[in-house]
Amino acid sequence: MAAPRSRSANAEYGRDGKEQARQRDLVRLLQLSIAAAIVTIALKTVAWALTGSIGLLSDAAESIVNLVAALVALLAVQWAARPPDEDHAYGHDKADYFSAGFEGGLVLLAALAIIVFSVARIFHPTSIDHVAIGVTVTAIAGGLAIYLLIGMLFAVVISVIASVESAHYFTQGTNGSTSDRVYYSFTTMTTVGFGDFTAATRPGKTVAVLEMLVGQIYLVTVISLLVARAPSRPLVERVANTSVAESGGTESTRAEG
Repeated sequence: MAAPRSRSANAEYGRDGKEQARQRDLVRLLQLSIAAAIVTIALKTVAWALTGSIGLLSDAAESIVNLVAALVALLAVQWAARPPDEDHAYGHDKADYFSAGFEGGLVLLAALAIIVFSVARIFHPTSIDHVAIGVTVTAIAGGLAIYLLIGMLFAVVISVIASVESAHYFTQGTNGSTSDRVYYSFTTMTTVGFGDFTAATRPGKTVAVLEMLVGQIYLVTVISLLVARAPSRPLVERVANTSVAESGGTESTRAEG
Protein backbone atom coordinates (compact mmCIF):
# COMPACT_ATOMS: atom_id res chain seq x y z
CA MET A 1 0.00 0.00 0.00
CA ALA A 2 1.46 3.36 -1.03
CA ALA A 3 2.22 5.79 1.76
CA PRO A 4 0.02 8.90 1.74
CA ARG A 5 1.69 12.12 0.60
CA SER A 6 2.45 14.77 3.20
CA ARG A 7 0.69 18.17 3.15
CA SER A 8 3.78 19.84 1.67
CA ALA A 9 4.01 17.14 -1.00
CA ASN A 10 0.34 17.64 -1.86
CA ALA A 11 0.87 21.40 -2.13
CA GLU A 12 3.87 20.86 -4.40
CA TYR A 13 1.88 18.42 -6.52
CA GLY A 14 -0.93 20.97 -6.82
CA ARG A 15 1.48 23.70 -7.91
CA ASP A 16 3.01 21.41 -10.51
CA GLY A 17 -0.43 20.56 -11.86
CA LYS A 18 -1.41 24.23 -12.12
CA GLU A 19 1.88 25.05 -13.85
CA GLN A 20 1.39 22.27 -16.38
CA ALA A 21 -2.17 23.47 -17.06
CA ARG A 22 -0.86 27.02 -17.54
CA GLN A 23 1.76 25.78 -19.99
CA ARG A 24 -0.88 23.87 -21.98
CA ASP A 25 -3.04 27.00 -22.14
CA LEU A 26 -0.10 29.08 -23.37
CA VAL A 27 0.66 26.54 -26.08
CA ARG A 28 -2.95 26.53 -27.29
CA LEU A 29 -3.11 30.32 -27.35
CA LEU A 30 0.15 30.51 -29.29
CA GLN A 31 -1.17 27.95 -31.76
CA LEU A 32 -4.24 30.16 -32.26
CA SER A 33 -1.95 33.16 -32.76
CA ILE A 34 0.08 31.25 -35.37
CA ALA A 35 -3.03 30.24 -37.30
CA ALA A 36 -4.34 33.83 -37.31
CA ALA A 37 -0.94 35.15 -38.44
CA ILE A 38 -0.79 32.70 -41.35
CA VAL A 39 -4.23 33.76 -42.63
CA THR A 40 -3.38 37.46 -42.22
CA ILE A 41 -0.03 37.07 -44.01
CA ALA A 42 -1.69 35.29 -46.93
CA LEU A 43 -4.26 38.08 -47.39
CA LYS A 44 -1.76 40.92 -47.02
CA THR A 45 0.73 39.27 -49.36
CA VAL A 46 -1.98 38.95 -52.01
CA ALA A 47 -2.79 42.65 -51.56
CA TRP A 48 0.88 43.63 -51.96
CA ALA A 49 1.33 41.37 -55.00
CA LEU A 50 -1.70 42.95 -56.66
CA THR A 51 -0.73 46.58 -56.01
CA GLY A 52 3.05 46.65 -55.55
CA SER A 53 2.51 49.14 -52.71
CA ILE A 54 5.36 49.56 -50.23
CA GLY A 55 2.80 50.42 -47.56
CA LEU A 56 1.08 47.07 -48.01
CA LEU A 57 4.48 45.35 -48.12
CA SER A 58 5.36 46.84 -44.74
CA ASP A 59 2.01 45.64 -43.41
CA ALA A 60 2.73 42.11 -44.63
CA ALA A 61 6.26 42.26 -43.18
CA GLU A 62 4.81 43.13 -39.78
CA SER A 63 2.55 40.09 -39.93
CA ILE A 64 5.51 37.89 -40.89
CA VAL A 65 7.35 39.18 -37.82
CA ASN A 66 4.32 38.29 -35.69
CA LEU A 67 4.24 34.78 -37.16
CA VAL A 68 7.94 34.08 -36.60
CA ALA A 69 7.73 35.58 -33.11
CA ALA A 70 4.76 33.34 -32.27
CA LEU A 71 6.63 30.26 -33.52
CA VAL A 72 9.71 31.15 -31.45
CA ALA A 73 7.51 31.88 -28.42
CA LEU A 74 5.84 28.48 -28.81
CA LEU A 75 9.21 26.75 -28.83
CA ALA A 76 10.37 28.88 -25.88
CA VAL A 77 7.30 28.04 -23.80
CA GLN A 78 7.72 24.33 -24.48
CA TRP A 79 11.43 24.52 -23.65
CA ALA A 80 10.81 26.54 -20.46
CA ALA A 81 8.34 23.90 -19.27
CA ARG A 82 11.07 21.27 -19.16
CA PRO A 83 12.16 20.25 -15.64
CA PRO A 84 15.61 21.15 -14.26
CA ASP A 85 18.50 18.92 -15.28
CA GLU A 86 22.24 18.68 -14.64
CA ASP A 87 23.06 21.56 -16.98
CA HIS A 88 20.13 23.73 -15.89
CA ALA A 89 19.71 23.31 -12.16
CA TYR A 90 17.19 26.16 -11.92
CA GLY A 91 15.09 25.12 -14.90
CA HIS A 92 14.77 26.57 -18.38
CA ASP A 93 12.77 29.73 -17.66
CA LYS A 94 15.34 31.96 -19.39
CA ALA A 95 14.04 30.70 -22.72
CA ASP A 96 11.19 33.20 -22.33
CA TYR A 97 13.69 36.09 -22.25
CA PHE A 98 15.34 34.77 -25.39
CA SER A 99 11.97 34.74 -27.13
CA ALA A 100 11.31 38.40 -26.20
CA GLY A 101 14.77 39.48 -27.36
CA PHE A 102 14.42 37.58 -30.62
CA GLU A 103 11.09 39.27 -31.37
CA GLY A 104 12.65 42.67 -30.73
CA GLY A 105 15.44 41.85 -33.19
CA LEU A 106 12.91 40.79 -35.82
CA VAL A 107 11.03 44.09 -35.46
CA LEU A 108 14.29 45.99 -35.97
CA LEU A 109 15.21 43.95 -39.06
CA ALA A 110 11.74 44.42 -40.55
CA ALA A 111 11.97 48.18 -39.98
CA LEU A 112 15.37 48.36 -41.68
CA ALA A 113 14.10 46.31 -44.64
CA ILE A 114 11.08 48.58 -45.05
CA ILE A 115 13.34 51.66 -44.97
CA VAL A 116 15.57 50.17 -47.69
CA PHE A 117 12.59 49.37 -49.94
CA SER A 118 11.05 52.79 -49.32
CA VAL A 119 14.23 54.68 -50.21
CA ALA A 120 14.63 52.57 -53.35
CA ARG A 121 11.05 53.35 -54.35
CA ILE A 122 11.68 57.09 -53.87
CA PHE A 123 14.53 57.05 -56.39
CA HIS A 124 12.80 54.56 -58.69
CA PRO A 125 9.06 55.28 -58.45
CA THR A 126 6.53 52.95 -60.01
CA SER A 127 2.79 53.12 -60.39
CA ILE A 128 0.49 51.30 -57.98
CA ASP A 129 -1.85 48.87 -59.74
CA HIS A 130 -5.22 47.36 -58.83
CA VAL A 131 -5.63 49.68 -55.84
CA ALA A 132 -9.31 48.91 -55.18
CA ILE A 133 -8.79 45.14 -55.05
CA GLY A 134 -5.64 45.44 -52.93
CA VAL A 135 -7.30 47.76 -50.42
CA THR A 136 -10.31 45.44 -50.18
CA VAL A 137 -8.12 42.42 -49.44
CA THR A 138 -6.20 44.40 -46.82
CA ALA A 139 -9.47 45.53 -45.25
CA ILE A 140 -10.57 41.89 -44.97
CA ALA A 141 -7.29 41.03 -43.20
CA GLY A 142 -7.72 43.97 -40.82
CA GLY A 143 -11.34 43.09 -40.11
CA LEU A 144 -10.39 39.51 -39.29
CA ALA A 145 -7.61 40.68 -36.94
CA ILE A 146 -9.98 43.03 -35.09
CA TYR A 147 -12.59 40.27 -34.79
CA LEU A 148 -10.04 37.95 -33.19
CA LEU A 149 -8.92 40.75 -30.89
CA ILE A 150 -12.49 41.32 -29.71
CA GLY A 151 -12.84 37.62 -28.90
CA MET A 152 -9.59 37.61 -26.92
CA LEU A 153 -10.62 40.79 -25.07
CA PHE A 154 -13.87 39.20 -23.92
CA ALA A 155 -11.91 36.10 -22.84
CA VAL A 156 -9.84 38.38 -20.60
CA VAL A 157 -13.03 39.94 -19.17
CA ILE A 158 -14.37 36.45 -18.46
CA SER A 159 -11.12 35.52 -16.69
CA VAL A 160 -11.28 38.64 -14.51
CA ILE A 161 -14.90 37.98 -13.51
CA ALA A 162 -14.13 34.31 -12.79
CA SER A 163 -11.24 35.32 -10.53
CA VAL A 164 -13.26 37.76 -8.39
CA GLU A 165 -16.56 35.86 -8.17
CA SER A 166 -16.98 33.37 -5.32
CA ALA A 167 -19.25 31.09 -7.36
CA HIS A 168 -18.12 29.12 -10.39
CA TYR A 169 -18.44 31.02 -13.65
CA PHE A 170 -19.91 28.09 -15.60
CA THR A 171 -22.88 25.93 -14.76
CA GLN A 172 -20.60 22.93 -15.20
CA GLY A 173 -19.13 23.75 -11.76
CA THR A 174 -15.83 25.17 -12.95
CA ASN A 175 -14.17 28.42 -13.96
CA GLY A 176 -12.50 26.68 -16.89
CA SER A 177 -8.90 26.98 -18.02
CA THR A 178 -7.59 29.85 -20.12
CA SER A 179 -8.12 27.91 -23.33
CA ASP A 180 -11.64 26.95 -22.19
CA ARG A 181 -12.51 30.62 -21.68
CA VAL A 182 -11.11 31.56 -25.09
CA TYR A 183 -13.13 28.75 -26.68
CA TYR A 184 -16.27 29.88 -24.83
CA SER A 185 -15.67 33.50 -25.83
CA PHE A 186 -15.51 32.75 -29.55
CA THR A 187 -18.45 30.34 -29.56
CA THR A 188 -20.47 33.03 -27.79
CA MET A 189 -19.39 35.88 -30.08
CA THR A 190 -20.14 33.89 -33.23
CA THR A 191 -23.48 32.74 -31.73
CA VAL A 192 -22.86 29.16 -32.87
CA GLY A 193 -23.78 27.83 -29.45
CA PHE A 194 -22.15 27.71 -26.05
CA GLY A 195 -20.55 24.33 -26.70
CA ASP A 196 -19.55 22.61 -23.49
CA PHE A 197 -19.94 25.69 -21.25
CA THR A 198 -22.77 27.95 -20.13
CA ALA A 199 -22.48 31.04 -17.94
CA ALA A 200 -23.93 30.55 -14.46
CA THR A 201 -23.49 33.91 -12.73
CA ARG A 202 -25.41 37.10 -13.52
CA PRO A 203 -22.26 38.99 -14.61
CA GLY A 204 -21.34 36.05 -16.83
CA LYS A 205 -24.74 36.04 -18.52
CA THR A 206 -24.52 39.80 -19.02
CA VAL A 207 -21.11 39.48 -20.66
CA ALA A 208 -22.43 36.68 -22.89
CA VAL A 209 -25.32 38.82 -24.16
CA LEU A 210 -23.03 41.83 -24.65
CA GLU A 211 -20.48 39.75 -26.55
CA MET A 212 -23.13 38.29 -28.85
CA LEU A 213 -24.44 41.78 -29.63
CA VAL A 214 -20.96 43.17 -30.27
CA GLY A 215 -20.03 40.21 -32.46
CA GLN A 216 -23.14 40.41 -34.61
CA ILE A 217 -23.07 44.22 -34.94
CA TYR A 218 -19.40 44.06 -35.89
CA LEU A 219 -19.97 41.37 -38.51
CA VAL A 220 -22.95 43.18 -40.08
CA THR A 221 -21.08 46.49 -40.14
CA VAL A 222 -17.82 45.12 -41.53
CA ILE A 223 -19.51 42.97 -44.18
CA SER A 224 -21.60 45.96 -45.27
CA LEU A 225 -18.50 48.16 -45.57
CA LEU A 226 -16.60 45.49 -47.49
CA VAL A 227 -19.49 45.00 -49.90
CA ALA A 228 -19.72 48.75 -50.39
CA ARG A 229 -15.98 49.01 -51.07
CA ALA A 230 -15.78 45.91 -53.24
CA PRO A 231 -14.72 46.67 -56.81
CA SER A 232 -17.59 46.78 -59.28
CA ARG A 233 -17.71 44.25 -62.09
CA PRO A 234 -16.75 46.79 -64.79
CA LEU A 235 -13.65 47.71 -62.75
CA VAL A 236 -12.64 44.07 -62.42
CA GLU A 237 -13.16 43.60 -66.14
CA ARG A 238 -11.05 46.69 -66.90
CA VAL A 239 -8.26 45.34 -64.69
CA ALA A 240 -8.40 41.99 -66.47
CA ASN A 241 -8.44 43.66 -69.89
CA THR A 242 -5.51 45.87 -68.92
CA SER A 243 -3.49 42.84 -67.83
CA VAL A 244 -4.27 41.05 -71.09
CA ALA A 245 -3.37 44.14 -73.13
CA GLU A 246 -0.08 44.56 -71.26
CA SER A 247 0.87 40.93 -71.80
CA GLY A 248 -0.08 41.23 -75.49
CA GLY A 249 2.00 44.37 -75.86
CA THR A 250 4.98 42.67 -74.29
CA GLU A 251 4.72 39.73 -76.67
CA SER A 252 4.45 42.12 -79.67
CA THR A 253 7.55 43.98 -78.53
CA ARG A 254 9.47 40.73 -78.24
CA ALA A 255 8.30 39.66 -81.72
CA GLU A 256 9.42 42.97 -83.24
CA GLY A 257 12.78 42.69 -81.50
